[in-house]
Amino acid sequence: MERRDLTPQEEAVYGLVLEQGKVPVAEVKSQPNGEEALTHLMAFGLLATNPLYPDVVVAVDPALAVARQSSRVLEEIARDLGWVSRLPQNTATLAQQYWTAQKAQSGLIEVVRGAPAIGQRLELLLDSCRTRMLTVHPEASRRAPEIESVLGRDLDVIQRGADVRILYLAPVRRQVAVQAYVKAVTAVGARVRTLPRLPLRQFVIDNVVIVPYQGDVSAAVFIQDPSTVAAMVEVFELLWTLGEDFTPRTSREEQVEETLLTVMRMLVEGASTRQIARELGLSERMVTRLRAEISDEYDTDSAVRLGWLLRERYPNGIK
Repeated sequence: MERRDLTPQEEAVYGLVLEQGKVPVAEVKSQPNGEEALTHLMAFGLLATNPLYPDVVVAVDPALAVARQSSRVLEEIARDLGWVSRLPQNTATLAQQYWTAQKAQSGLIEVVRGAPAIGQRLELLLDSCRTRMLTVHPEASRRAPEIESVLGRDLDVIQRGADVRILYLAPVRRQVAVQAYVKAVTAVGARVRTLPRLPLRQFVIDNVVIVPYQGDVSAAVFIQDPSTVAAMVEVFELLWTLGEDFTPRTSREEQVEETLLTVMRMLVEGASTRQIARELGLSERMVTRLRAEISDEYDTDSAVRLGWLLRERYPNGIK
């Protein structure tokens, strides 16, 4: 049955039958557009015939008709949702064949454009990852929804026995979402370190390296050339030896962290470098260095903009 609202003519036909109690089918059909109206009302369940008197129609309680239609539609929705949920599994073999063919046709170095295509390639590589997943994240902050969305995927890779190591930029150690992610992945065997400076974003998944295409994160280069992969792994290993474990701060680090947060609060309040240095007992050079670190981490020199960003990160205020 066509899913649409009743037309005025269909409502008029229903009213006629309801008023007269029983109406011959021929009389209904004789109304303007009566045959089409009768067909739809019968399909909807608002009119019905008695098996003993098939040439006569009677009106049906609309609530009963609506309940029947609702039940039918809900059954169709449930069936459709079941089919949709099975689609990835039903097409997994075809998807693997597709990307295998793409790999054979594209050679050892391939540029993939667009977040959806990049995401598909990454998911397929991670689904089959067994040896290693080495990642470098040079961003000064990580979006909570993004990092939460990959947690389950990364846990699967770790639990398959892959060597999972992650390098973060040092400032992300202050982010609650990153702390929760690191706690979860290290609990099952991953290792995480930080550095004050990192080069471009990089993934090494088994024997494939993925890097941004000419600095554009909306495009990625997938590299399978063994020499290039080996070189990139060596770069990662060098960075890894220089990194610090993502562990709780020492008392000295906590003191530095507290000072940094105080400087951010005073900047938002409009204090100058000289005022901050005087009130905190720091040199102006030290305050200038801290301001530069804050500017790098939050990508802004504006006190107003910094205030909004801090409100997002510290909704209860800086203690």
